[in-house]
Amino acid sequence: MAFPPTWDSSKNEAILCIVDSAANTKYDMQLGFDICFGDIEILRGQSVLGVLRNLCSLSGSIIQAAKEEGIRIGIFK
Repeated sequence: MAFPPTWDSSKNEAILCIVDSAANTKYDMQLGFDICFGDIEILRGQSVLGVLRNLCSLSGSIIQAAKEEGIRIGIFK
């Protein structure tokens, strides 16, 4: 078994293991997945949800800082 499996983007597949059709096998698996960025070099392999959560948090901080500065210099009430 190849664990953790790697994603082959050219084939859109990940192979967990290869078993002969005549083999007597038993397995009990639970699979999960995550969506990751691929073509954006700085984000390649990072979780989409993790990146978006981080960007949301950062944008909230930026908006709050801009609001506070606007209040401080008198352009917002």
